Amino acid sequence: RKRTQRTAHSYSAALQLQREMLSLALKGDLVQKNGETLQEYSVWWLQTVKSHRVKASTLTDYEDRLRRNVFGSLGRKKLQDITVRDVETWLHQLRLAGLATRSINGSRQVLGAVLKHAHRQGLIQRNPVEMTDRATLQPGEATSAHNPWNKEEAKRVINISVDTEFDLFIHLALFLGLRRGEILGLRWEDLNFQSETLAINRTLKELR
Repeated sequence: RKRTQRTAHSYSAALQLQREMLSLALKGDLVQKNGETLQEYSVWWLQTVKSHRVKASTLTDYEDRLRRNVFGSLGRKKLQDITVRDVETWLHQLRLAGLATRSINGSRQVLGAVLKHAHRQGLIQRNPVEMTDRATLQPGEATSAHNPWNKEEAKRVINISVDTEFDLFIHLALFLGLRRGEILGLRWEDLNFQSETLAINRTLKELR
């Protein structure tokens, strides 16, 4: 059984509320009252649900987005009190704050995952994030994609980096096509000077 209660301020309002609750119960949409705030539930979700299901770098990215972009506006709200309008207002505030479209959608995705889990737990009637649209690129907004260097640009970078601390890094990146994390993860045992080979056995990632 799901045990829950609501408050009405008159007998007629109580009868109306009872009819609404019975209708929700028949549909399977009746949720139990829960005093948890979004921030409290999100922290529990990170530590208990996601900590063993995603990589450490992904987990820290989730937490960073929640603490930096979500909790300030919605963190103190109770789970059941978050409406579609609240989410739309929050997305608008992120845009006004100058966040890139990619950052806005990333934060929206994490919030949606938290509330999706709360919905599956029977704590909220629906996930309000699913009722909103993803942010779209604004006219003239720069993206994170960049054109690759041409031959002359690559030569110029190599010449500039000679005899600097970036010399080896630049050569490994340009001639072998290694990513930054792969280069930073290299150890001496990954190099075989006899066969003149290099093995990629690990990658180094930055945790926020």
